[in-house]
Amino acid sequence: MIEDLTIRNLSPETQRSYVQHVAKFSRFLDDHPINWDTKRCAPIRPTWWAEGSRGAR
Repeated sequence: MIEDLTIRNLSPETQRSYVQHVAKFSRFLDDHPINWDTKRCAPIRPTWWAEGSRGAR
C-alpha cells in the first residue's frame, strides 16, 4: 500500500494519515483490508456521508 501511495506522489504526511485511517476502519470492521469488498462496505457509506466525510464516494 505504501508503494502505491508513493507512486501517486503523496507526501509522507498524507501517507501516514491514509494508513492510520485504513487501520482505524479495519478495526471498526474487525477484518483485514484484503477481505473488504463493496458489499461489505456499502452499508457503511451513508453513515460517512451523514457525518460529513470528504472521502471517496
